[in-house]
Amino acid sequence: MAAKGKTVAVFGTGIDVIYPRENRKLADQILALGGALVSEFAVGSFAAPQNFPIRNRIISGLALGVLVVEAGEYSGTRITARCALEQNRDLFAVRAT
Repeated sequence: MAAKGKTVAVFGTGIDVIYPRENRKLADQILALGGALVSEFAVGSFAAPQNFPIRNRIISGLALGVLVVEAGEYSGTRITARCALEQNRDLFAVRAT
């Protein structure tokens, strides 16, 4: 955002539910700079754990590639990496030491 590029935030909630609430200012900045807030969840949908893997599928679909720095065995990161491969996106991994 500091570079004034276009930012797209993908929600795991309804578009009207900023989660966590502390991100309200960030959401406002994204919109002010011409970015977008998107969600496939209905207005009013709360932050349920099962929503975030669904959201990650959209994130990987919008990306040209996905960079994985660290991932637990059952983490959202691994779900996103799998989605990226299924969507024929480039997948990169870095081993943190």
